[in-house]
Amino acid sequence: MEFFDLALLKSLVAGAVGGALTMVPLAKLAFDRLDKKRAKTPKIVVKLEHRIVAMPPHSETFVVVRAENHGESTVVIESAFISLPDKKRFADPWLKQNPIVSQMDIATLPYKLEPGRKCFAAIESRDKMESGLPENGYEGKVQVRGCVKDELSREWYSEPFDLDLDS
Repeated sequence: MEFFDLALLKSLVAGAVGGALTMVPLAKLAFDRLDKKRAKTPKIVVKLEHRIVAMPPHSETFVVVRAENHGESTVVIESAFISLPDKKRFADPWLKQNPIVSQMDIATLPYKLEPGRKCFAAIESRDKMESGLPENGYEGKVQVRGCVKDELSREWYSEPFDLDLDS
């Protein structure tokens, strides 16, 4: 008496091996698509800086939001602002007309930020900002963040920055 049908066993093994060999290219295709999707995902790095701007006869220190595009697709920056601890935003109404200075480019918001490029948005003079925050109830050390908002309403934040209003 025979327990196994040899032809059936051969077809089961062949089917299992063939199925496994078919799955390898399908898995590779799925991972390739995922890698392409990740490559197209924007990667915006935001930093908050202080810049001295020379305006004869004197110079002034401005709070500047810097955005760098580390991704592979162009991102349109619609707005830039400073985020305060209670989710309020600090940005003057004249920001839309304020120049954005990029590598060899001068433009206004909205700004097309190409891959590998960076741009700067001057938000406000540091003195005016530091005097305006206490007038609105902030005191001591205030943790602020730079932020840019893109055309799809995605917000990109900098690392927190401690602003000492008492000194």
